[in-house]
Amino acid sequence: MKELTTRFTSYELTDEETLRGSVLSLEQKWYIQNKLAEAANEKSALKLDPNDVLPYAQQEAFLAGQVELCEFLLENSDASEEALQHLHSAAPDENL
Repeated sequence: MKELTTRFTSYELTDEETLRGSVLSLEQKWYIQNKLAEAANEKSALKLDPNDVLPYAQQEAFLAGQVELCEFLLENSDASEEALQHLHSAAPDENL
């Protein structure tokens, strides 16, 4: 792994490091699912004031972003877990 020098620190990862890094533990999945549910429930409970639409639109967009991020993290974790299983089953001798 090679650190890049940029305004925001990022890392050059191998494909396997990327997969391993994106796999969430069961507790992390539960936590993210709870956050997704909270944001979705809050989003569905929003009330639109026709005289003041901007705060509604801003909060709706913020909560939609939270829901999408949580869904991305959960779906990406599942896909990475599956890809790692295929990777390791294709090369079982390398895991010894």
